[in-house]
Amino acid sequence: MSSIAKTHYGHAGRAFVTELVKDHDRLIDRARALREEIVSNLTDIADDPQVRRVAERFALAGAAGILAVELGVLPMQSGSIQEATATCFDAWKAHRGGTKSEEELNALRDLKHFFEAHGAARFERIVQKDPDMDCQKSDDFAVRDRCGYRVQNGDGSWLYYVLPEAWSREVCGDHAPSFMAKIANESGALLPGDGRHLQKKVKLPDYPSQTRVYALHPDLIP
Repeated sequence: MSSIAKTHYGHAGRAFVTELVKDHDRLIDRARALREEIVSNLTDIADDPQVRRVAERFALAGAAGILAVELGVLPMQSGSIQEATATCFDAWKAHRGGTKSEEELNALRDLKHFFEAHGAARFERIVQKDPDMDCQKSDDFAVRDRCGYRVQNGDGSWLYYVLPEAWSREVCGDHAPSFMAKIANESGALLPGDGRHLQKKVKLPDYPSQTRVYALHPDLIP
């Protein structure tokens, strides 16, 4: 088998090119139509353009495979070519981490990492509530370089109230604060305020009146 493989290879490629040049214009149009169809099947309207461009490359390979089947070069079914293309593309998406832009994915990774590294250490824990106040009393445990407060929900998860300056200077790192808030909101991890405000008004310990914060569930960051 090894010796045969060393002397017999590339036959399908040469046969494909031979058939392609016989009816070049029609087959090129057919390839374009196939690629557009495959891209449509692989992508969603919400996918980032970066993802769509990669899908076009996968679709080009898939279109070539289907053409080879239609020309009698490959002894396969065109449906299996489409399935293989979709399988490879889905594997690429899974490895990449989703269909958002690379900038958005990196921002979400950094946001998740911040709370994994500093969640308990830099957020003062709120332990008492009052019906007339969102939050009232902390546990008075010393927190160094405080970024805000955290309160435990009934299901055991934590809701973090990040102060605006800490959000800009500490949490967001090199990312624009407005951009980070936008993608956190789109991911479902941010609890926005009223109307179009991404910041939420709450009453916090040490603050006499309502304060705008970024209310975040880190466990919901994808």
